[in-house]
Amino acid sequence: MKAIQLMMEESTLSEVDRAAKKAKTDRSKFIRAAVEKVLQEMRIREMEERCIRAYKENPITEDEIGPWLKIQAWPED
Repeated sequence: MKAIQLMMEESTLSEVDRAAKKAKTDRSKFIRAAVEKVLQEMRIREMEERCIRAYKENPITEDEIGPWLKIQAWPED
């Protein structure tokens, strides 16, 4: 692992420290987990956007989806 220096508003740092204490972890682990979570959310968003673009460029046709629509089962009310 590599050590870094990080600038942060004092009020934000106080909030991070309180949250880390509540989560029973230390500041570094808390910030690392937060960064990893944001990066994961960005990767997921990028994959979703790629899927959306792919479906817009190559939409599903009635021939592809039609047979599945006929056999799907919906619960009766």
